Amino acid sequence: MQVGLRGRRMERMVQLARDTRGKATHYPSYDPGWHVPESQRHKLFCALLYELLVAAAGPRATVASDLFVYFEEGNARRRCAPDGLVKLDHPTDPLDSYLVWEHGVPELCIEILSPSDTKEKLTLPQKLARFEAMRVPEVVVFNADSPVGERVRAWDFVRGALAPRNVAHERTRCKTLGLWFVVAPHPNPRVGACLRLARDAAGADLVLSPAESERMAREQERAAKEQERAAKEQERAAKEQERAAKEQERAARETAEAEREAALAEVARLRAELARANRGRRAKR
Repeated sequence: MQVGLRGRRMERMVQLARDTRGKATHYPSYDPGWHVPESQRHKLFCALLYELLVAAAGPRATVASDLFVYFEEGNARRRCAPDGLVKLDHPTDPLDSYLVWEHGVPELCIEILSPSDTKEKLTLPQKLARFEAMRVPEVVVFNADSPVGERVRAWDFVRGALAPRNVAHERTRCKTLGLWFVVAPHPNPRVGACLRLARDAAGADLVLSPAESERMAREQERAAKEQERAAKEQERAAKEQERAAKEQERAARETAEAEREAALAEVARLRAELARANRGRRAKR
């Protein structure tokens, strides 16, 4: 189920839970001290990522973006807000915040970094430490400002810690979704390269956003109509050729008939002339 995008709700929402001592603990969904301004580029990165995760994970998964994730019951300070989160086989109603002890540990957390235009509340090591404390199985980070070839990094939770994964050519397997993380152009050409999901390691078969799917459907419909128009044009041309061939055949028959009639007329004329000549010879005798 699709839940939580940055800026959806600006007012503070409070979710109540009871810690082990029976005291009420507030788990807010918004904190003005946490949510720092972000650039339009960073927003577009995250918005596309969210749409791709929703498309790939399906309706039975919880997908979130920039949603507060609380991972220690009774301690509202133990939280993070990943740019992408996936919890498989756990559909929920729209959430104000994500409580790990209620919804389970997410299988996948993703961070989008663009330090040149968007500052972060936590450093990457701090984020990784919180993901490790949550025991997240798979973590992927895309840094838009890193050198080409180094923009994608990944970690796997192994033996109680996050272990760096070997990422080659800025592509790595998404174990959670059975797909590939690749770097590919954003649908908005002005944004540049971004983190995307693909069905193949080369990134030739990308998972599409709803807008991309709609545009592709329109293009396929246009191509189908163009093929239909071309087929009708070919059919019209074929009929025109058939008509022309029949016209040539008719003209050839008419020409042959005219030539035959002319030949018969010539034979008749010659016979008549021969007959006159014979009569003239007989008359002279």
